[in-house]
Amino acid sequence: MKVAGIILAAGASSSMKGQNKLIIEIADKPVLVWVVEAAVSAGLDPVIVVSGYDDATTGNIIADLPADIVLNNRWKEGMSTSFPPAVNILPSTVQGVMILLGDMPAVNSDIIKILDSRFAASGGKKIVHPVFDGQQGNPVVFPRCFFPALTKLTGDSGAKSILKKHPDTVLKVEVDSPSILLDIDTEDDLIKMEHFFMEK
Repeated sequence: MKVAGIILAAGASSSMKGQNKLIIEIADKPVLVWVVEAAVSAGLDPVIVVSGYDDATTGNIIADLPADIVLNNRWKEGMSTSFPPAVNILPSTVQGVMILLGDMPAVNSDIIKILDSRFAASGGKKIVHPVFDGQQGNPVVFPRCFFPALTKLTGDSGAKSILKKHPDTVLKVEVDSPSILLDIDTEDDLIKMEHFFMEK
């Protein structure tokens, strides 16, 4: 069952005081590179990175990786605007899409493979997301039947509204790592992420 990966990397890192969080190095590697490499290593195909703010730099740091880059010219209008340019170019052979966040470098290929496997076991019919200690995390896998809904989202809420509207379709997968909850929105988050990598 073919599952694509869409990595959301268009935002301006507005809480990071002028830093582009996606190019900050953690364990000697830019944040976004960790995410792209995990998606590729897990077998997601194709892997599409949606850029926006600082598009040129984003493209440069992943230029040598097997990922496609699409530009979201409307990134200032919120996260939802990143879905149409990526979803609309997915091949017809793709039966599901995993939405990954570009600022979550701790989510490794093992977790991605687990979610991919559970999605396949559902026959490609379930929305699959990870859970750690009772908390919903990322990334999330959506069946092809939800592709149109992804392209019609508005604002900055991401795709959580789809999960709320279709609770019977949601499959929660328990994982043993808090990495699915760790993103980088602030400098404090960055420090927590660095500590997580040091303890690995």
